[in-house]
Amino acid sequence: MKKNTKLYLLFSIVTIITVLAGCAAKTKMITPPTEPITLKYVIPEGEVFTYNMSTGFVQNMSVQGIPIKTTVLNEYSFSMTQLAYAEGAYQLQLRINAAAMNVNAPGSNISPKLGHIIGKTFEMTITEQGEEIGIMGDDVLSYTIGEEKRSLSNEFQHFFPDLPDYPLQIGDEWTSVDTVDISDGGMTSVMVITSNNTLAGFELVNDHECAKIDVEYVNTITSTGKQHGADFETIIDMTGKETMYYDYRKGVLVKMTSSGSGDGIVEVQGPQVMSIPMSQTVTIDIELVE
Repeated sequence: MKKNTKLYLLFSIVTIITVLAGCAAKTKMITPPTEPITLKYVIPEGEVFTYNMSTGFVQNMSVQGIPIKTTVLNEYSFSMTQLAYAEGAYQLQLRINAAAMNVNAPGSNISPKLGHIIGKTFEMTITEQGEEIGIMGDDVLSYTIGEEKRSLSNEFQHFFPDLPDYPLQIGDEWTSVDTVDISDGGMTSVMVITSNNTLAGFELVNDHECAKIDVEYVNTITSTGKQHGADFETIIDMTGKETMYYDYRKGVLVKMTSSGSGDGIVEVQGPQVMSIPMSQTVTIDIELVE
């Protein structure tokens, strides 16, 4: 799981953090395999894989001494099938089965209309090691919050944790660095994630024999752009932990949980010049549904 860190992503007056999640699963320790294992994704033709994702994001800001708290909760479900496979890469079709979002901030409680997205499909190409090569047709994932146009596309830019291409045994560690473009809402935003991964053991999760991978990550998000007649520049530094359960026999991501927190600052240049401190917490859960 080289880069299983994220699938977060940014939500503030200048940038959006999105987070994924699912349901709790029962786990049980199992005997590890006798030989080192090599992890890779296996998505057979004709099989459908469905995931539930839930997200939680809390941001606290102080604007001219006034505290502002924003909470974003998301619930998604989607299915994926293989369209083609060649030279170690899968072309996938993804279908949105359900989507709901709630944004709560001082003086407002908004649930953007996402019904038009339900049933829509788009395509994604990934390698056997989880590298996302590209997303096609994701314009169907657009929605609006107030007068601003947004997209759920960022949810899938980094959905598949990257997997190492060499054999692993318990205790093995590896470091990965990922750069993800999460631009949205008129802001240019880039997320750089450094993950320290460890194969921690093997557990039975919902009848899947899984490799358990523990992750500690450092995540830096930078965002620039113009909104409401002012220039914004944001830097956020976060740290967190994740646990991924990956069925190493079938080649399937079964479950992932993540939590992180950090601080940042928004520099505003316009009619008013301000430095706005902020703190954020993010939770992520993803679970295979069968």
